[in-house]
Amino acid sequence: MNAKLRAISQTTLSGKLVAALLVFIFSGIGYLGDIGTTQAELFSDAGVVGWIYYTASLFVFGGTDMGLPVYQGYNILAYYSLWASYLLAPLVTTTVVADALIKLIKTRDNSMTLLSDHLILIGSSDLAEAYLRAVKIVEPEKQVLWVRQSIDFSSEGVFDFSRKGDGIIQLDINLFRGEALAVLMPDRASHAVLICDADLTNLEVGWLLYEACPSLVSAVHVADSSLLRPVNRIVKEALKAGGVRPPSAFSMHRIASLQLYDEKLAPHFEQTEKPDHLVIVGFGRFAHTVLELISVAATDQIKRCIVVAPAASRALRKFTAEVPIDEFEVVGVDGVLDDPKTWDAVAALFDDCDEPPVVVFADADALTNFRIARLANILGQDTRLFLRCFNSTGFTVSLADQMGIELLCFKDMLDGALQDHYEALTMV
Repeated sequence: MNAKLRAISQTTLSGKLVAALLVFIFSGIGYLGDIGTTQAELFSDAGVVGWIYYTASLFVFGGTDMGLPVYQGYNILAYYSLWASYLLAPLVTTTVVADALIKLIKTRDNSMTLLSDHLILIGSSDLAEAYLRAVKIVEPEKQVLWVRQSIDFSSEGVFDFSRKGDGIIQLDINLFRGEALAVLMPDRASHAVLICDADLTNLEVGWLLYEACPSLVSAVHVADSSLLRPVNRIVKEALKAGGVRPPSAFSMHRIASLQLYDEKLAPHFEQTEKPDHLVIVGFGRFAHTVLELISVAATDQIKRCIVVAPAASRALRKFTAEVPIDEFEVVGVDGVLDDPKTWDAVAALFDDCDEPPVVVFADADALTNFRIARLANILGQDTRLFLRCFNSTGFTVSLADQMGIELLCFKDMLDGALQDHYEALTMV
């Protein structure tokens, strides 16, 4: 296809200008010669302005809007001149369009062929952007092919990509169609990191890259702890068998939960004389990793963990079927998070308890956490409140201070940890 386009677009700019001028000269001869068309008895009836308009339209419509030249029985030179303008104008337009396509394809090819020893980063979420920032802090000169995966993107034709500066090329593509993976040049890449919103997408694309290029060192993000465990077992079994290392799995929620425990919860537990009561509000992926970590690291420091969620009891039954917890009591409170009756039920569990609990608002939406945090006042003034958010701004910090809440900013918690993860990945 490229060869055909190049053959069409060989004409220089000056050649195209001369050809365009000839179109106007030939049509002008037809105009002066009173040649008519199937749509107009005489071409010259439209006047000079009409002649200019109709001649210009030849480059777009090829004369279909004003009909074909009609020989009037005289002035054969004018008749054939008008025909020449009809035939020459579309050729000029074709060469201009071919030139534009060649430039577009060359730009894509040059951008992609310049890639070597690059990082393939797949994902478009806040977590993917956080990882990109970490990479650029560790290796500012690192070339990064930042891939936004979506089933809505076509993999045929010219891919939608753009340069973002700082050695970053952004590519929008559907990696499940055609030969899309080859566009990423995995054989020339140093590493690959997959952080799409869907865990299954990360794993499927990660294994496709592994099958296409087994030597590529890659890591896939798996947020679901119930899926993370079997994936880790697959990797361990492959390493024991002595085969090529498959994609390793990591969880940013697990990284954040470790930060929460090491920097916030563990120091608090050490300061209290008696075992603590922990309340986890919302039971998504982050909450899963927090409870799993607590069940391992703080078994002698926790007396009871209360999970508050719309279907907490069922979710806990599923969780404890995979992660048995026998060292402390785990209680589920079913209810809508912003319903005062739900918090009345939580407060009732502390009627015979003198120790204030620790509350972690673990919903993924910071606004939801702020909205329900005010209801936790029913647990007492000494209750320590931790609220999850991704970014902290001046407003959120002021609001948290006013409400007596400690922010768990994912961005701040992850920055250093992701730099460590990337450095460890580059050493594999």
